[in-house]
Amino acid sequence: MLSDWYIATFNIVFVALMETIIISWIYGANRFSEDIEMMTGNRPPLLVRIVWSLIIPIFISTILITSAVNFGVPSFGKGGYQYPDYAVVLGNVLAFAPLVSIFVVAGVLVAIKGTESLPANATGTRMVPERREC
Repeated sequence: MLSDWYIATFNIVFVALMETIIISWIYGANRFSEDIEMMTGNRPPLLVRIVWSLIIPIFISTILITSAVNFGVPSFGKGGYQYPDYAVVLGNVLAFAPLVSIFVVAGVLVAIKGTESLPANATGTRMVPERREC
């Protein structure tokens, strides 16, 4: 019960938000649509790209903010058994450890590879590698 309370509250919603932001904004909804068109032969409609880019991140952000605002110390059963303080701290550590690891790995990758991972052309602007179809 305690692990369900902590882990399911933030981790799943946060990872879903990061996935939508990375795919829609960083990778790009249009580029993702091109990939889908390459695989299926059909390009997703404009409305789907708008939903990917705006509506879904807004909904997931709302869920995450509402969960954070309404978050409280968990209790068990109808009697309202309150978990001891060490269990609450342990629950918080279990809940946020996977999220911290995401940022640690991202920081290590940026430190190792840097932000200059794409080659630059003669004018100094970044070149996006050409996409090849199979």
